[in-house]
Amino acid sequence: MKKPTSLIGLTSFLCFISILLVMTFNSHSQNVGTPKSPEIDFKNFPIASFDEPLPTESQARVAREAKNKKFNSKAKSISESSTQIFTVMDWDIGLPTFPIERSFAVVIGRITEAKAFLSEDKTAIYSEFKVQIDSVLKNDDRCPIQPETSLIVGRDGGRVRLPSGKIVVSWINHQNMPAVGGKYALFLTHELPRGGDGGTDFYIVTAYELANGNVFPMDDIPSGHPIAAIKGRSESSFLNDLQSLLGSSPKLR
Repeated sequence: MKKPTSLIGLTSFLCFISILLVMTFNSHSQNVGTPKSPEIDFKNFPIASFDEPLPTESQARVAREAKNKKFNSKAKSISESSTQIFTVMDWDIGLPTFPIERSFAVVIGRITEAKAFLSEDKTAIYSEFKVQIDSVLKNDDRCPIQPETSLIVGRDGGRVRLPSGKIVVSWINHQNMPAVGGKYALFLTHELPRGGDGGTDFYIVTAYELANGNVFPMDDIPSGHPIAAIKGRSESSFLNDLQSLLGSSPKLR
């Protein structure tokens, strides 16, 4: 017996709706909370211990508590059920090759130490890097930087080792971390990575590694972005252009 034409049409329509719903669900499930694959190598991301105690010395303890609070968020606390924390931000949209206007200071220095920390509420991870300053190309009037001294600079993201030994990684799209031992031109701001005034603390806007006479963007910016075009450029050409934009040769203060 032939099925009525209207029934066949209804059956086809319901099948189409079912397929559409499945496709919609799959599309959303692939893009919530984590990318399909990591965009960077996490080898330069420092690792914090989940149960790391605060410093015992009072001044250092107060300073660390204040920094930890700056990274508190409304997210779920990191736990054994956590896998990775991936955040998409538009930080690199419109970012020029030399983000001088967005930087309170521009320095050249070598990374001598890297550490990661948990926010006070254990919802976020952030990293800090000790930089041995070689030269100051643009100085900050509020917090002047001296060459041949050390400076601590921070960045959102890092890794944490949980009590079980499991490691959870946190990062922002396209952002990488400087490598210990590497020499970098660092563009620094006092603005917190997710917005707000970070006080006297410095945070990395972006950076370029200076290695073997050439320049390489630290961040994994997609091709087509002005920063990506710097890869492999000569260090002398890079510094000449940067100094020209700053007005003249660098003043070491």
